[in-house]
Amino acid sequence: PLIYRFSADEFAPNGFTREDGVTFASMLEAAGIAMINVSAGSARSTPIPWLITTPMAYPRGLFVPLPRAIKEAVGVPVVVNGDIADAATAREALAQSGAAAVMIGRGAQGQPWRVGQVADALAGRPIAAAPADHELAEIVEEHYEGVLDEYGVDVGVRAARKHLDWYLEAAGIAPARETRWALLNS
Repeated sequence: PLIYRFSADEFAPNGFTREDGVTFASMLEAAGIAMINVSAGSARSTPIPWLITTPMAYPRGLFVPLPRAIKEAVGVPVVVNGDIADAATAREALAQSGAAAVMIGRGAQGQPWRVGQVADALAGRPIAAAPADHELAEIVEEHYEGVLDEYGVDVGVRAARKHLDWYLEAAGIAPARETRWALLNS
């Protein structure tokens, strides 16, 4: 099966609109797509072309209603994403959008186990505790070594910095400014 993700509204002058998104989703369904993940925004919707993210001034969950319009136009499952970080925001996004599933992106940065916790909560299963101490250190080390293996040491060290910072933030660890700088820039 093929899943397609697209921005149903680019929020940009002369960009893709919600109406375009509904039309495009119908075309995707006619072409045989199995599932549609509805996102929003584009490089043109922010003042920084390489930063495709929701500006801070936008309210949390702004794009959650977009999948409802797509869902009402097609018969294939629709996936919602955007600011989904825990079971509560996942439930809210599903309720507001009518989508069949949620996708978690930034909400899992520094805490990849969060995806399983949300899945367990939505399914009514017991939620596993987040890893801590030695177990967390092993996960971070395995991730770091995986990045180095994938990219090599020269690029990998630089690529892994953002992940290390996300792990620190998710764990509630706020090292002194000099320590953080040394960790993320050495």
